[in-house]
Amino acid sequence: MVSMTIKIRYLWEFSLVLIVYTFSFWIIDFFIMPMQLKYFAFVSEHICLLFLPHAIRLLTIWLYGFKGLIYMLIVTQFSYYLIYDNHPTAYLHFIGPFVAPVTAYCLLELFKRYWLNPYEIKNWKTLISVGILVSFIHGYLLALIYGFPNDTFLNTLYYAIGDLNGLLLALLFLFGYFRIERLFSKSLPDR
Repeated sequence: MVSMTIKIRYLWEFSLVLIVYTFSFWIIDFFIMPMQLKYFAFVSEHICLLFLPHAIRLLTIWLYGFKGLIYMLIVTQFSYYLIYDNHPTAYLHFIGPFVAPVTAYCLLELFKRYWLNPYEIKNWKTLISVGILVSFIHGYLLALIYGFPNDTFLNTLYYAIGDLNGLLLALLFLFGYFRIERLFSKSLPDR
């Protein structure tokens, strides 16, 4: 019975991550990118200045650890193919979706081992720091992998800005949600 409960929990966690991550790409493709292409045409169409999936990746790995990395390795490939209907076969393009989850996990583990433990809930500033570092590393590696003809530094900076904006927006949403939940739970009568 316990084994079945654990399997159901893993399936629930994985399904939730899959749905939220894929939905965040859908929001980008149908709402954020059309506005960005209209008002920020100087930024490459391959870079989003409000990239919500970065927050989902980082928070998933932060919440679930190594299990979250496994979830994200599967989910990133699935979402990449589902949303973009793109099956990269040239050079190293197939590695692209794997770069961010692996980078996020490695940096979280390095921070845990050598600095502040980002897995402690009190360390949200450390989580943001890891998110920024992951963004720069991820942006630079993708600029190399995809071979952007433009300035690699500028593309990396745009990646980092988009990832950081997505992370901050997600954290702001979560802080607001938990604040409202706390207010409502205080107003309920004790049972």
